[in-house]
Amino acid sequence: MLSNQTSEITADKDLILESLIVFVTKNEGAIPITLQVGGLCVSGLLISEESYFKHAFISLENKNITFPEFSELSQPVPHAFIHIHDARIVSSGLTIPQGDHGGFWRGKLQSVDGFFIGKLVPE
Repeated sequence: MLSNQTSEITADKDLILESLIVFVTKNEGAIPITLQVGGLCVSGLLISEESYFKHAFISLENKNITFPEFSELSQPVPHAFIHIHDARIVSSGLTIPQGDHGGFWRGKLQSVDGFFIGKLVPE
């Protein structure tokens, strides 16, 4: 009976995945991870929301496009989103982007269907 109640409580998001987000947020680190999201694999390095906002827009700022400070962009609901650096999206043998480096990816934590620790290596 308890396991059914636990499943209902955690059905909206994975508490283990959320704890990894808390870890990278507190330790300013990165964890290699691959997510399954709606039939696609998203693989890269799990990073904090602050790191995402700090680094994802650097290339745009070099083109004189400015963004609000992180504190203005962060979500009021803690850990509602997951952030991946060097992200690659894999579907049916196709990897996007091609080349040596991926991009920055942001998705809803609630939309992740599954994950494993480790990063897919492009061929």
